[in-house]
Amino acid sequence: MGTKSSLIFCVCCIFSLSHAEIPYAIIGGQNGSGDYAALIPYLDPLLSISSLPTSGQINSVSINPVGNSIIGGTDSTGAYAALVSSTGTITALSSLPDPGQIRSVAIGATGISFIGGTNNASGYGAYISPIGVVTTASVSPLYAVDINQNNTVTVGGQNGAGAYSVLVSIPNTITNISSPTLPAAGIIRSVAINARGDVIIGGQNSTAAYAAFINTTGNITASSIPTTGNIYSVDINSGGVAIIAGQGGSAGTAAYAAISVIPGYTDEILGLPTTGVIYGAAINQNRAAVIGGQKDGTTPYAALVSAYREVTPIQGLPSSGSIRSVDIDSLGVALIVGQDGSSPYAALVSPSGIANILPNLPSSGILYSVDIGGTFPTPTIGPFISGMANLNALLASSFALNNHVMIQHKQSWLKKTVRDENVSLLVADKFGENYIGQTEPQAKKTRFSFWVEPFYDATHQKTYKTTPSSSNQIFGTIAGLDYKQSEGIVLGAAAAYTYNMTKISDGVGDGNINQEMATFYSSFQGEKLFFNMSFWGGLYQTEYTRYNYNIIHTTSKAKTDGWVFSPHFELSTPYRVNHKIFFEQFFMVDWVNNLQKHFTETSPSGFSLILRDRYCSLLRSELGFRCYQIMEYGWGQFFIEEKISYVNQAPFYFDPIQTYFVGPSSSFSISTTNSSVQNLAGLELHFSFVPWNAKIPYGSIDFQGEFGSTFQSYFALLEIGQRF
Repeated sequence: MGTKSSLIFCVCCIFSLSHAEIPYAIIGGQNGSGDYAALIPYLDPLLSISSLPTSGQINSVSINPVGNSIIGGTDSTGAYAALVSSTGTITALSSLPDPGQIRSVAIGATGISFIGGTNNASGYGAYISPIGVVTTASVSPLYAVDINQNNTVTVGGQNGAGAYSVLVSIPNTITNISSPTLPAAGIIRSVAINARGDVIIGGQNSTAAYAAFINTTGNITASSIPTTGNIYSVDINSGGVAIIAGQGGSAGTAAYAAISVIPGYTDEILGLPTTGVIYGAAINQNRAAVIGGQKDGTTPYAALVSAYREVTPIQGLPSSGSIRSVDIDSLGVALIVGQDGSSPYAALVSPSGIANILPNLPSSGILYSVDIGGTFPTPTIGPFISGMANLNALLASSFALNNHVMIQHKQSWLKKTVRDENVSLLVADKFGENYIGQTEPQAKKTRFSFWVEPFYDATHQKTYKTTPSSSNQIFGTIAGLDYKQSEGIVLGAAAAYTYNMTKISDGVGDGNINQEMATFYSSFQGEKLFFNMSFWGGLYQTEYTRYNYNIIHTTSKAKTDGWVFSPHFELSTPYRVNHKIFFEQFFMVDWVNNLQKHFTETSPSGFSLILRDRYCSLLRSELGFRCYQIMEYGWGQFFIEEKISYVNQAPFYFDPIQTYFVGPSSSFSISTTNSSVQNLAGLELHFSFVPWNAKIPYGSIDFQGEFGSTFQSYFALLEIGQRF
């Protein structure tokens, strides 16, 4: 297990291929009376390995970062071992001891393995090539083996009555332990080696617990550990920090574990059962550890240990049985295996210390070994926390306001051109200057207008790198009041509410956002120039449910809130073709900003994320042309508008963010959404009607869309307004 911490980085590259192709871990033991082993994939249920012996047991398993494994134990007559592919296909090894047994196995990053055990009463050890060629090594009876990424092997066992440990390297070069010598009476039960060659061994020296570091030349330094008891499990991380565990205390019957560093300084982990034993221990490169065993002779015991030796007992363990083997990945996610009564037991443990039982295990038997090859898959949460959904809702509200302002714009400008050229044209001003076949001085003027717009916006963001596709459905309403201060100058205020439904593809999760906003706006209409501006501000409340379909099926929920704000500005230059058609070129910009508060998820599985405060923004620029047509009827005027434009959306602070699970876990990066600049094509079709009689409400219908290679938006609204 010590080799894993230095190889975890490989898995990040492998994930980009497919989680489904690479198992996360492997477990092994006994199914009733037969051998049992299973792969633990990232996204699928347990993959039981078939064609195993029907009599015997698997004593040890090992898996490397690319998903290749080796298993070892016994069959009905002797030793048994097999290579296992990432899909569960086995290659049984030949020429193994009969009688005999394989007690320990280890596989390196390159696929080279080492197995160790006994050949009748003698020792047995062998290198295994990636295709299953067996090359034996001359060793004493072995209880433990480990291999690092340089294919250097450390082994431990017993030579006669004395403890035995050597280093083995290709091609079968043995490095014996030099002074001081190993215990003359004792045994080495567990060994581990890291990438740079640091070794930790553990076992017993006569009746005393024993552990030692071994450097690359074979020298050892004994650690300060209990004078009674036994060390059953050791592990070492890439930095040379080790964990040793077993039994200690004055009578040698208390559960014992300690953190040890070269050259042998040892700090005992306190708070363990006073009667009990630790069978398995593992530590990651961040010094987070897991231990497992039994307390009071009948009850399983397991705990997480922080880098500061703080102990968190794991919740949800069986009421009887024991934990026989453990492992922990770089995020602080652990796997523990053993026995629940008379049945095999395996659980995925969150960094907060909650055990999640793995389904589909055999109904009877026991699990003796577990090994993790990769890193727990990081959750898919990006679309919920990216802030893009909030920004989309604010943009939709801005679209709706702009629709209203443009009704005012086209009518005010038509009036000015008519007045300037002394054309006798019936032009209805929604602010009350109604030319019902009369000249301007005879017209009745009004200065106010109240309007309401329900609107809908659907957006879709395609898959981006590791972030799956997501969609928003935004239902909103905006209501406002205008005041015409003078000819061509309008001031107004409006309030908007949106309900935003967010979904992530493949059933990963869904959420909703309630968003309340207000805006102040103004516009100026000149003879050759039009501009409008507004400032938005508001708050929102987000709730989401994230579905975890990796290894275990569970849900995580969260609530958070935040604020949004945005300035908007538009400038256009209209030109008249005749008294019924005019067009304009325009430029507008929206800078939408999102401030989201920190929050913590809740989950019965314990896999709850902690998210810090974050800020992000989107600069949306649009450049294009509009064309307007006016048609006159006895009741009033009907306007048609078409728009074509280029839209540029430049995101800021949408880079992957750092987060971590609740508990002593390591931080990791989560992709939020598409952080690249997007170039979109914008289209709009608008219809509005304005009665001659100001007492009759006016209205409009608007459709617009934005289309890019990875993002699309479809917007529609209906406006009803009353002048007074």
